[in-house]
Amino acid sequence: MNSSEEIRRINASSRLAGPKKRERIFAYLCTLEDHGVPAAVEELTVTDSRYLAEYLAQHLELVAGHPAEKTRAAEALREHGELVSAAARLVPWLPEKTLQGFIEDYLSTGDPDAPVSNVLYTIGIYRPELLRPVADRIPDDSIRQSMLSGAPASEVQHLLDQWEAGKDPYHLVQLAFARTPFAQEALRGVRDEFGGSPEWETLLELSGALPDSPLPAGCAPAYMGFVAERSASPHQVARPVSGDVPLCHLCETPAGHLLTLSAEELPYGLTADPTFYWYACGCDGIESTTVRTEPGRTTVYYGPQGPADPDFSFAGGERSLVLETHPNQAGVTTRGVTEQSLHQVGGLPRWIRPDIHPRCPECSGVMRFLAFMDSARTPFGQLSLGGIVYCFWCDDCRVSSTKIQY
Repeated sequence: MNSSEEIRRINASSRLAGPKKRERIFAYLCTLEDHGVPAAVEELTVTDSRYLAEYLAQHLELVAGHPAEKTRAAEALREHGELVSAAARLVPWLPEKTLQGFIEDYLSTGDPDAPVSNVLYTIGIYRPELLRPVADRIPDDSIRQSMLSGAPASEVQHLLDQWEAGKDPYHLVQLAFARTPFAQEALRGVRDEFGGSPEWETLLELSGALPDSPLPAGCAPAYMGFVAERSASPHQVARPVSGDVPLCHLCETPAGHLLTLSAEELPYGLTADPTFYWYACGCDGIESTTVRTEPGRTTVYYGPQGPADPDFSFAGGERSLVLETHPNQAGVTTRGVTEQSLHQVGGLPRWIRPDIHPRCPECSGVMRFLAFMDSARTPFGQLSLGGIVYCFWCDDCRVSSTKIQY
């Protein structure tokens, strides 16, 4: 039985519900050469099944690289009007010519809810500059939100004028999402109107600046992250740990290792490898943890600590995080969605709800954003975090802080 026959056999099974079919297809593809990318692409170019097209595109979304193969699949889906929405998963790897083709398709339909609108939404996430010239022909508010990323000074001034006219904080949130130096200066100019409240700090951090430091709120460049085999990258995911870790203050279950980034492999000038933990129990009310990790010693702030569980893994075993340059270096301005936002290192957080950065318990400085990990699918199964976990780091004090949003 060849790969296409096996994929179709799994998809046709009457004994498997949709999510189980997807898991089986993912697991099978991972046994093939290049994580099954060639097999998935080949089937995507011929299938008429909307569900199978979505499963295969989802699998390709989880694997770094292979832009030529993913472009071939996207162009085939573009020709198949009923399946075109699955091509949204492939947008980060598509050349500008192909993306412009999808934009033209959307504009020519005259239907803001056409299946190709899903592709346009994702173009806004990764390449908002391609949509800005046709903004007046895109009525969808969620797509228009993405175009704030890197917005020109004229748009920032318009939002500032709207704020001055009505003092509606919504306009300052939109202004912050421009993520430009002009937007940051505009926000600094209205600081006194907030009386030093955390709301102003949240807005400034959202724009990419810090209230008490010349450093930016995040690190550049931004990378997309892909969970892969342990040997694929020096950045570690869900590794076994010994010694103390944070304990849940409700049930005392040990936290699990989430992510350790290799400082020497990143262009951020870090002096130590940031390590982040998250809680394995899923208890309600657990929102953050802050840890200082030194050789042979772990200090947990604001909560109990105790021995790690060496057998626990968020990812079903020790993995790594492969990084690939993010197409949108200004910062994504559409809200994060659990199980859909994947993973990121560097750049700025894709918040579900804009929130303030934590402060370091050692120096009291605002911590810089360094990564987020989503409770998303991986080639090895679900990364079961319960939401999106945002990771912050104070390099001077070597303190990490993680906080979750649902």
